[in-house]
Amino acid sequence: GLWIERVHANSFYVPADEINRVRIDRGVAGTVRNKDSVIVVTFALGTTLVDFGFRPDGDEGRDLIVQACIAAGFNVDELVPTKEQS
Repeated sequence: GLWIERVHANSFYVPADEINRVRIDRGVAGTVRNKDSVIVVTFALGTTLVDFGFRPDGDEGRDLIVQACIAAGFNVDELVPTKEQS
């Protein structure tokens, strides 16, 4: 699963079997950021699918998180190339 640690807000855990997909996007909930700067996790909250987006620190942080999601077997929509693949 994913543990989301938030500063100045409640942290939370999403069990792996509730995660529907992970994607790279430019925004969530009407916010627009730089291209490919937001990781969006779609998960089930009861019977409702919920998107949660966050911006990691830089491209390296994003790549590490996405690669960890791939290694964990999550459905990742857009693969981010590692430094070795670039």
